[in-house]
Amino acid sequence: MTTSEILRTYIYPSLDIECIVGELFVKERANSYTLECPQCGKKEAYILKKNESIIPYIYCNRLNKCGYKSSLWDFVQKRGNLSNKETLYLLSECANVDISQFSYTKSGYTKQKKENIIEIKIVQKPLKLLDIQRFYNIDFLIDDFLELDEKLQFCTIVSFIYNFSLKTNQDKKEKYYHDRGIKKCDDIGCLTKDDAKELSKLLLTYFPLDILNKFSIFKGNNFKYSFSDFSVIPSFDLYSNLQTAIRLRNLDKNATIKEIEVSHSRIANPLPYGLTKEKLQKYNTFLFTEGHIDALSLNLENFVAVSGVNGFDKKFFGLFKDKKIYILFDQDEAGQDGALRLQKTAKSFGIKAKIISWDKNIAKDVNELLTNNALYVLSEAFLD
Repeated sequence: MTTSEILRTYIYPSLDIECIVGELFVKERANSYTLECPQCGKKEAYILKKNESIIPYIYCNRLNKCGYKSSLWDFVQKRGNLSNKETLYLLSECANVDISQFSYTKSGYTKQKKENIIEIKIVQKPLKLLDIQRFYNIDFLIDDFLELDEKLQFCTIVSFIYNFSLKTNQDKKEKYYHDRGIKKCDDIGCLTKDDAKELSKLLLTYFPLDILNKFSIFKGNNFKYSFSDFSVIPSFDLYSNLQTAIRLRNLDKNATIKEIEVSHSRIANPLPYGLTKEKLQKYNTFLFTEGHIDALSLNLENFVAVSGVNGFDKKFFGLFKDKKIYILFDQDEAGQDGALRLQKTAKSFGIKAKIISWDKNIAKDVNELLTNNALYVLSEAFLD
């Protein structure tokens, strides 16, 4: 199977256009996506939906004045100065396709018949002092930044952004979550449009511009995600206090782009928000929710905030060996179908998994249970 065949068969049909070109202010229409033209800057470009299973192209309507036309592949590759492999991995991330299921040979890619579970051993003993200095001290990593491998470079930049977001004015973020009945969100940061200006200057002070562009952190000479106010949701590394990715949640309720993941799974495969080494050592049961807002609504520690109904990488079930999980997804059809798939996969790996359901007339999701003062129904559901 060639790269082209993987794209046409698996990636293009499932590609999330907003995920891959969110900076172009994408709006979904009946038969197309409209967006800002990368060449003339006018909001008159489009991607036809009917071509998703073939090759998605970006066209500009201003043919006589602009005439921009580019395949989505070429646009993404040139934007980030990526290799063919990096472009393939980025597109696969935005299509929720696990590219690791394909093995590359000289004759092309072949799909693996079986994917083995990954068991991640939790280190019980503390790291040596030298390891702590090198792995835990961000300043140390910044000083030796050019000597780091690709993973540590990316994680250092993402951790820098996350740490910065914890020190900004948190009022907008706190209002956003308090309006949803959530009182505690201390490990979530905040980045407003004004904060993004200061962040751009700091990032340029400590990190090379070409690397910031390579990782798609920057667009040109500025922080790429400066077009809105965001809360910053971290993905924690198991063996350090670095972050392997962050998710930017748009604080504008009416925004087209609700959430953006800043990650590179081929470099550092991010765990869901809330999952840490300490919690894995402490708890024998975990509650899986559909998104971080539902997770925070529980006001508990032992949650796993899955990003969407298909957002949990099954390789990570190795972390839950000898544990039990409860799945509290939305009560709509998509949520319950996703819960059943997650339960089936968990059980195939020998993990105990139970779906928690309730009357959807009471609430459609966990957060609505909270705002409707109906969290008590979960206690009843656990007893069923």
